[in-house]
Amino acid sequence: MAYTKTALKEQLAYKYELPDGLSSEDLTAISDEALAVMKDDKDVKHIVLDIGSNTLEFKLLRPLTLLGTQLKSDGKKLCILADRRSVHNMIMAEGLSGVIVPIVSLNEIAPVQNDKKTASKIDVGFINPFIEGVIHVLKVQCNLECQPAKPFLKSENSDLQSADIAGVIGISSPHFRGSISICFSESTFLLLISRMLGEEFSEISDELEDGAGELLNMIFGHAKRILNEKGYAIDKAIPTVVRGKGVTVNHISEQGTIVLPFKAEGSGFYMEICTEQRN
Repeated sequence: MAYTKTALKEQLAYKYELPDGLSSEDLTAISDEALAVMKDDKDVKHIVLDIGSNTLEFKLLRPLTLLGTQLKSDGKKLCILADRRSVHNMIMAEGLSGVIVPIVSLNEIAPVQNDKKTASKIDVGFINPFIEGVIHVLKVQCNLECQPAKPFLKSENSDLQSADIAGVIGISSPHFRGSISICFSESTFLLLISRMLGEEFSEISDELEDGAGELLNMIFGHAKRILNEKGYAIDKAIPTVVRGKGVTVNHISEQGTIVLPFKAEGSGFYMEICTEQRN
């Protein structure tokens, strides 16, 4: 049996690239080696078993469960990096996602922070579909070219434009949960909704405010389709709208909130994305 082991310092992890056709005995031997690594290197928080596009035989779930349970009892995590959606489905169907975390990208492993107020790194692979969604929806629905600016992690010192209306939607999958919002000033929202409906509006009425939720729903749908093709398994959700002078959307997570700023015809607005992994 041959396999390779790689230290992933940024993720505080060790990744094992496993060949196809592993026996239970092979996996038990790898598990023993991984536990020894954890014992020697106290900073390591994750063991990643990379099976690539290979299948995962049902008989291997037992040694995996034993390893995942041991790691979890020590405050660590076992992750299975797999391309096949069937592998993810099998782990979740057996109710084992609490001890065996299926992932499709190493970006899903958030660096562990000692300071809970410190936000994790920005996962470009996750946020790009939302940026693409904003650009696509505004071009198709509002006939507006939209320019994204550099994403950043929200803090108390973040210089954000005051919002008067925001669409908010929950995001959930077997692997993580969180919330997303899109925030507009009154003038920006009226520009977008006027273009969207083909009629000029000078104030936000009760009937018009639903447009913030509709725009967010279309953006979310665009991003969800792309992410689910990558195996994220994001559930459907229904947006809500909040309105008022100086609206602030508070997202609750120790991982921090990512802000995606945009401009359309000189008018600025922004999205906020906040997620955390399920235990």
